[in-house]
Amino acid sequence: MNIRPAVEEDRDAIWNIFHEVVAASDTYAFDSQMSREDALAYWFREDTQTYVAEEDRYSVVEAVRFPGTLIASPTGREQDRPASRPEGSRLDQSAVSPSSFHGDLSPIASSAIEGAARRSRVRRHIVGTYILRPNQAGAGSHVANAAFMVALNARGKGIGRDIGEHCLSEARRLGFRAIQFNFVVSTNEPAIRLWKQLGFNIVGTLPGAFQHPEKGYVDVYIMFRSLRDN
Repeated sequence: MNIRPAVEEDRDAIWNIFHEVVAASDTYAFDSQMSREDALAYWFREDTQTYVAEEDRYSVVEAVRFPGTLIASPTGREQDRPASRPEGSRLDQSAVSPSSFHGDLSPIASSAIEGAARRSRVRRHIVGTYILRPNQAGAGSHVANAAFMVALNARGKGIGRDIGEHCLSEARRLGFRAIQFNFVVSTNEPAIRLWKQLGFNIVGTLPGAFQHPEKGYVDVYIMFRSLRDN
């Protein structure tokens, strides 16, 4: 996992994550029809530090046969696989080795297959993003505010914790004395559990402040954590 400041080229990936999270309408009070332009303007606001979390994934070339032959094409096709697969960092070639093809192969054809099987590269795939900014202007700017989003297909891997811990470190580095979350929906139990584990406390409740698409009007929590303890 690599967490870094976002750059211009990350905007498409950030928008994809933002859109799928907001469209669910169950954790954020954004308009579910919010445009790409407005979403990115919010996420890249001038007073905001924007970050992305990247996961290494392998792009693997699989050898396939030339039409009407038993000889594998050295071009093949690509498939993305997580870099953390059980085989480790080495490509499993069993599915594309010469022994998996029937018939006699010349040394040249065999070499082409092995070459195709070895062709792989690691790509960085953005799986999460967060922003960090002052919660208020002027006399309140020493308290930070943050927002976090993880791609739906990347949840359950600890990415939320990774970017949460990174956020605490960055907030300290930038000189903030505390972090406040203004609008934590009470039904978002995984997030609340994580924030408590990272030292946040519920300091206020807004009764019925969020209209959940399935559960109706639910409470919203204000959560706070000092950064002066460590």
